[in-house]
Amino acid sequence: MEDESCRGIQPIPFQQCELTKREADSGVRSGILGVPLPHAAAYAFRWAANMRHIIFIISLLFSVSLVSCGGHVDNLNTNDATPVFRTDFTDEATWRKIQRDVAATNVMGFSANVQFIDERQYSGLTGQELLQRIPGLNEYGCIFVADTMAMSTVEHHLLVLDPSNPEGKTFRVIPSEAWGVENNLSLANMDYSEFTNAADSDGVFRGFK
Repeated sequence: MEDESCRGIQPIPFQQCELTKREADSGVRSGILGVPLPHAAAYAFRWAANMRHIIFIISLLFSVSLVSCGGHVDNLNTNDATPVFRTDFTDEATWRKIQRDVAATNVMGFSANVQFIDERQYSGLTGQELLQRIPGLNEYGCIFVADTMAMSTVEHHLLVLDPSNPEGKTFRVIPSEAWGVENNLSLANMDYSEFTNAADSDGVFRGFK
């Protein structure tokens, strides 16, 4: 006699729907809501998979809503790469040139380990304002700033800040020499004052003479 629970359900080759009297009495394979356990397990699996998709879609929509509502995630990475903040947004070509020159590998095989922060929320900020507003910068040996002077001068020299001494003396560096400043200050091989003292009379460090 055909089991009522088998109607409308495709048979599974390795599983019979008929139950022995002992199984029926004990409920070992009684199923859920009259559905045999093999089918109930399949339904449960599909339900769990659907829930995962629903949760993913909800989280994606939530992320999009944060962006559309002005939510902001700081792009400053939690690693040892020294930040180069852009605070002037008047010349895209010059900014790209500065990035290339700062990140370039020199003839000795050295290069600056930097991360470029290109966010308009920092537009027009001074070096001191950056140090005051952004937590965690004191963990770096130095900070570079591509400000209006860096964008407008022929050499595009970057402002170099000492996060441990925000009110202290500053200097500038031409992009091709940024590697020496970054390498030595991030590893504490040299002091900030050694670079300020080695800067030319205009306050720009162009390499050790």
